[in-house]
Amino acid sequence: MSRALLICDDNPAQLDELTALFKECPPWHKWPVQCFSSTHALLAHQDTFAPGSILFMDICLEDGNGIDTVAQLQKRHPEIDVIYITGEISYCTEVYDTKHCGFLVKPISILKLQQALRRTQHGPVMTRSLTVKVGRNAIRIPLDDIFYLEKQLRKMLVVTGRQIIDFYGKFEDLEPQLDRRMLQCHRSFIVNMDHIEQLADDHFLLDSKRRVPISRRKLTQVRNTFLSYLHEKNKSDDSNYYDPEL
Repeated sequence: MSRALLICDDNPAQLDELTALFKECPPWHKWPVQCFSSTHALLAHQDTFAPGSILFMDICLEDGNGIDTVAQLQKRHPEIDVIYITGEISYCTEVYDTKHCGFLVKPISILKLQQALRRTQHGPVMTRSLTVKVGRNAIRIPLDDIFYLEKQLRKMLVVTGRQIIDFYGKFEDLEPQLDRRMLQCHRSFIVNMDHIEQLADDHFLLDSKRRVPISRRKLTQVRNTFLSYLHEKNKSDDSNYYDPEL
């Protein structure tokens, strides 16, 4: 069993909409999605849920109450993260009878969704370094120092403020060592968002004055991810920030 994004909602349009939004939420866009149109169907399949899965639970369903369903589910699966979704803001206090990571009001915005996902206990965490193999040597590079990664055919380049390290490899092999600040904005580039100084129409301008291109096909996704990351960083710097929806 692999970790999955679970949705329980009796509105087919909402299931489709949320599934589409997940595609703009790396790294969760690679997770499988399982949809359930009733509380009964959700509970009937609970033995198949992998630890670390994330449940998006509607509150008002035709066959039951989502909060009661979560309480029942958590007796057997306390490790599954829960994010409530609802069109009724009046439930914002009742959900605290259960453990959850977010409370999203429909229609769900991509920024709120990304923020809620990052608050799950199994979300990506900040790591410290990237280790690459150059010939017979293993080189450890602090992520703070990396401006971007570039793919050139079979070769990879790691560009820092002091050097450019080249080696043979693939983005896929490096992904397990990267955290949420590292954004793939182009099929040939992964940029460190902490070094972005300006977002232009088709590229990022870094604080090193280097330019990193943005794929036209990925422009909306990349823009939303970057703005969400900025918003989250700004919020973490403000100890008095309070968001009643999360």
